Amino acid sequence: MADVITDILKLVKSSDDSTDKGKLAKDFSENMQKIDDFAGKQAYVHTQSVPSATWTINHNLGRKPSVTIVDSSEKVVFGDITYVTDNQLTVSFSAAFGGKAYLN
Repeated sequence: MADVITDILKLVKSSDDSTDKGKLAKDFSENMQKIDDFAGKQAYVHTQSVPSATWTINHNLGRKPSVTIVDSSEKVVFGDITYVTDNQLTVSFSAAFGGKAYLN
């Protein structure tokens, strides 16, 4: 599959819009951009650099995502998640720490 995509991307770079191949390449390129834009809206990584027992996360995903929290040692940590809105959530822990929240 990767070889097919590579070949099409080469076609995009080497063709012009006046040929069928050029139109196909342009359409493919535009659709890949749409896919990239969509994929970018599917996940969010929050970094909590200042230790806190409550993390407020503004993710702007427009929904209530699943959440995985890891501390600074990359160990999974569990907390109480509250979905404030479709674009914000809070996670409460028993102690303050820093780390990352992976939302998807």
